[in-house]
Amino acid sequence: MKDSLATVSEKKAPSVKYKKYGEDQVKRFFELITKEGYTVPKAAEIAGIPRSTAYKSKKVWNDSDGSNPDKSKGNTKLEDKHTFFLIDLIDKNPCITIIEAKEDLCSKFSDLSITASGVNKHMKGKCGLSLKESKLYTLTRDAPRTLKLRFDIIMQWKATGVDYMANCVFIDESGFNAHQI
Repeated sequence: MKDSLATVSEKKAPSVKYKKYGEDQVKRFFELITKEGYTVPKAAEIAGIPRSTAYKSKKVWNDSDGSNPDKSKGNTKLEDKHTFFLIDLIDKNPCITIIEAKEDLCSKFSDLSITASGVNKHMKGKCGLSLKESKLYTLTRDAPRTLKLRFDIIMQWKATGVDYMANCVFIDESGFNAHQI
């Protein structure tokens, strides 16, 4: 009986040791990327930080205009006060975009550092709101040349017997994955 207990205790899984890295390693990583032109994987290897952490740090740095490479320099968790601010902000300006909401939120709460996608996720989950991302259209969209090309295509279709009321099916912007086979 004692032998079986000893065998069980000897078979404990070894404790997992997580690789820790310091702020100096993160700074070295950014120096390697910005000043020496290394790729993310190579800079991560030289600096001694995990590749996944390197990619996340670089994304945070890119999202923050390069002014905040360290993710820990601000609060990234939204609280009730932030939720109430966002709801009030959207009530006052229903045409606001996610990026504008993020900028207003971060300017009101100076200790907050969050991405636009983080604000969007919080608004969907906690506020029950979803904003459509506005997209800019090119000036050529309504240019006379473009309108003439559209008109010519429609006339060609009509000449081949296309009747919009009888033999056409119009598909709205429904959910569709363009990467399907």
